Amino acid sequence: EFVETFAGSEPDLISCFEVIEHLSKRQMEVLFDNINAIMTEKTVLLLSTPNGHYADDGHHHIQFFSMKQLERILGKHFKVGRMGKFRYNPRMNKTHDILFAIVHKK
Repeated sequence: EFVETFAGSEPDLISCFEVIEHLSKRQMEVLFDNINAIMTEKTVLLLSTPNGHYADDGHHHIQFFSMKQLERILGKHFKVGRMGKFRYNPRMNKTHDILFAIVHKK
């Protein structure tokens, strides 16, 4: 249904912020396959997820990723461009790291 909804579109940017940590490995594979199906050579996927060292804090995370793990997983599906991390403080009382990746169609 996802691919059918976006069939014929040529997105410049696809964002996937704070999603994959809530998905099973199989669900994540399906998501990446669907994203890949609608990407063009010009499309950029911008993705973020909490650093694996960050405790869940009740956010229902079922997967945790280190930078190396994220790069390996993304590399199976996409051409990995830039990766990094930044500090985020959503409640002013606890800071954690967010991993990000900028990837392109293989």
